Amino acid sequence: MTAIDDSSTRKAPPAPGAIEANGINVIDESERKGRPAGLFWPWCASNISVFAVSYGAFMLSYGVSFGQAILAGLVGIVGGFLLVGLVSIAGKRGSAPTLILSRAPFGRYGNSVPGVVSYCLLVGWETVLVALSTKAVATVFEQLGWSSGDGVKIVAFIVVAAAIVGAGVLGFDTIMRLQRWLTIAMVIVTAVYIALTVDEIQWSKAMDLSSGTTAGVLGAGILVLTGFGLGW
Repeated sequence: MTAIDDSSTRKAPPAPGAIEANGINVIDESERKGRPAGLFWPWCASNISVFAVSYGAFMLSYGVSFGQAILAGLVGIVGGFLLVGLVSIAGKRGSAPTLILSRAPFGRYGNSVPGVVSYCLLVGWETVLVALSTKAVATVFEQLGWSSGDGVKIVAFIVVAAAIVGAGVLGFDTIMRLQRWLTIAMVIVTAVYIALTVDEIQWSKAMDLSSGTTAGVLGAGILVLTGFGLGW
């Protein structure tokens, strides 16, 4: 038998900057060029922020000590993202999006439930983040004395929404490039924020907090577990 060269029929990977052609289809091996280390950029950019710093205060509201809060945070973060990692193995083996592969455990029609829930979460988070970004831009402009009012908010909303939609249309390669710069920017912003506020922390009071109950530690751990890894 003679081997047949089918290279001419294979789908060529999209050029950088081209509109994303993949959707719910199985991704061809020729397009699978990512490495595990590359996941650092999107996951770091998605989770490190000034907002994430507030989880420390939220945890202490459960009546736990500083040490218990650190322990609960570590267990919650590691445990939550361990579950994310285990679930993501299916994507590597199945070469398809998560909500397509989830038909295996839920069934073709049963998968509609997690699909709808995921869609609502997506729309909800995008709405919240676009709104927060719009207000943040308006606040910065006002504080710097550049401009203020509804006009600034409208322009900021259009720019932020267009950037999000545009990145989604351009797809994986564009998103991964953006995430690298977003990660660097978020690390710098978060570090500057911590540096500017560290002198406001009353370490003596934090260390003097009495130990909380087991329920309090569990609640703080679940907060971090769901707020980070499990929420994804």
